[in-house]
Amino acid sequence: ENLAKRREALDQAWAIVREGAAEVSSLFESADLREMMRRLDDLGRDAVDSVLQKSLAKEKMAGISPEMREELRIVAEKAVGRLLMGPRDALKRAARTGQCDEFAHVLNDLFNFDETKRSRDVGGTQENKEA
Repeated sequence: ENLAKRREALDQAWAIVREGAAEVSSLFESADLREMMRRLDDLGRDAVDSVLQKSLAKEKMAGISPEMREELRIVAEKAVGRLLMGPRDALKRAARTGQCDEFAHVLNDLFNFDETKRSRDVGGTQENKEA
């Protein structure tokens, strides 16, 4: 009888765990969370591209080999990735605790996502402007 009660309690505990895991999973699959993660990724990619484009356009960088240019890109991507790791992790935590909307507003304010999106929609990227 004691063993049966333990098994029943264990089954109930696993049901709770599965329910919680499904809830967290659905939060991570939500369009809002995916959109915020995409915006963070775009922000990082745009920052790397912009800095490298400006730096490599300088006369003193003209002689750098393609291999060195790629190495600089990799280093820049790693540095930006580390900088954005905190906001990404915080966004995931906010999603788990039901505070994703509040955190999304903070990210919008910190990184000016709305203005960035608006400038892309209106004028396109810098590359498109130069083409």
